[in-house]
Order: sequence, then C-alpha cells, then structure tokens
Amino acid sequence: MENADLDDIKSGSLSNEIYKVSGGIREQLNALKKEEMNRLRKILHAKVDLDKGNGQMVQKSAYLKQIADHLDHSSPHTFEAEDLTKLIKTATSDLENYDRDRHEEFKKFEMRKEMQREEKLKKLDEQERIKAQEEYRKQQEEQAQKSKIHHPGSRQQLDDVWENEDGLKDEEFNPKTFFYMHGQNRSLTLRHSSICMLEAIFEKDLEKIYPDGTDENVMQMEEERTRMREHVMKEVDTNNDGLITLKEFLRYSDSPEF
Repeated sequence: MENADLDDIKSGSLSNEIYKVSGGIREQLNALKKEEMNRLRKILHAKVDLDKGNGQMVQKSAYLKQIADHLDHSSPHTFEAEDLTKLIKTATSDLENYDRDRHEEFKKFEMRKEMQREEKLKKLDEQERIKAQEEYRKQQEEQAQKSKIHHPGSRQQLDDVWENEDGLKDEEFNPKTFFYMHGQNRSLTLRHSSICMLEAIFEKDLEKIYPDGTDENVMQMEEERTRMREHVMKEVDTNNDGLITLKEFLRYSDSPEF
C-alpha cells in the first residue's frame, strides 16, 4: 500500500489486500465495523423518532445511505474489501473538497464581518463615523505591513525551518536532507493529504501576522495557511497527483521561484 500508485488507491483496486492481513487484524476490523453500524442505527432511530414527532416520515434506507455510504451494508458483521473501497473513496472525496469548503466558509465569514461593520457605521453620527473609518483604514494598513512575509515555499522560508526548527543553523541548507527529514513515509513523498509538513513550514510566518488567538484571527490564519499550501502544491507538484516527490522537490529547489 505504501508504494502503491495514487490512482489505484483512489479507485479502490487495492482493497482485496485486506484479505492478506492476519486474522487478529481482521477480527479487530470486524469489531470496529459492528461498533460503527450500531452507532449509525442509533442515529437512524433518533432521526425516525424526531421526524415522527414532527409529523413527518423518513425513508430509512435512503437516510442510512446518506449518512453511511462509507460502509458496505450487505455484510453488517464483517469488514470486507468493499468496505475498504468505500472508506478510501469517501476519505479521498472529503480531502479533495476540504480546501474548497474552507474557502467558501471564509468568504461567508468575511461577508458577515463586513456587514456587521457597515451596520455599526450606520448607527454612528458623522463625526464618530469618520473616526471609525479612519481607525479601520489604519488597521488595514497595519495588517498589510504584517503580511509582508516570505513567499510560500521559498528558500528564505525553508531556511527558517532549517535553522530554527531543525536546529541546523551552522550547516548550509541542503534540499535533499530537508526533504528526507520532513518526508511522510518510506515512499519519500510529501502527501497533499498529510498537510503537517507544509503547514509546519508556514507556522512561523503566520504567527507573525496573527499573534493572538481571537476567533477572527484563527479564521484568517487558517485561510492563509490553506492558500499557502495550495500555492506550494501548484508550483512543486508538477504532475498534479497530490504528492510532492523528491525529484519534484529538487527540481523546484533549482528553479528561480525558489
């Protein structure tokens, strides 16, 4: 599985590998599936009771499929290859939609914030309104100054991690060594779905822009983190397979963008 092609994993064609695992692991998987099926049944029964109380009817099979399409219901007591296929496809779909959903959530957040600001301005007299608008302008300018950080994935940004996080301040930056230190698995790829490595690199710069943990700052920080990660993946992941290989990383480290 570790050395498998990404398309094979996403398609579920490797799911039959489940039959090669030990009996003990299969028993654990069976137990976990039974536990999950019981959890889903409780949700279904609660939904039915709720809808009955509201004078509505619910189609059990349709609703169960809606909340539990990640499992094969034809074998409720055993974990089979079809379960693994469904789990992989569901997880892949969730990950691919993650960034899109976050962007949409942030847009709505920004719109609500602007509407609230405008509503507050309407309640002020002219003098107070002018003062509030001037304070807002200064805040925007200060934020713009703070936002002048390293280009995502640049040599300067990786140097910071190399020196301060990896403790190699006295050694010259080496892209190959850096990659091996931060790689996610033995196949030597940095997985788009395993965002820890990329986001750890961005952390120091983001902390400079958003030093406190207010709800507003957390939302803005997460949006900026997502944009940075997408930008790096676009520049480095040349074959768009959701992975950064050693070859791609070294090629990027030799490019003018780095």
